[in-house]
Amino acid sequence: LTPYYAEDAILIDPIYGTFTGRDEISGFMEQMTGVMKEANSQFSVEEVAGDETCAWSRWKATTADGVATGSSIYRIQDGLITFEQDYTNPP
Repeated sequence: LTPYYAEDAILIDPIYGTFTGRDEISGFMEQMTGVMKEANSQFSVEEVAGDETCAWSRWKATTADGVATGSSIYRIQDGLITFEQDYTNPP
C-alpha cells in the first residue's frame, strides 16, 4: 500500500502514534503485518467511499480477543494519500 502515499504523507494511528513520510508509514505497515500474523488475526475492509480529494473506509480486525472495528479518513492530492487518521473501537 505504501506506493499510494505521498512522500510527505502523515498517518495517525490511535494506538501506535503518528508516522510522517512514506518510509515511516512503510515501517509501520510492516510492523502491523507482523503483529497481525503473530496474533493469527484477520483484517478486512468492509466499505470504502470517496472522491479525488478525500475518502474513508470502514474495517474490522478479528483477533483472539474479539473483533475490533474502526474507520480511516484520507485526504488525497494528485492521486496519492497525503493524510490518514485511523479511529479504532477495541474489542
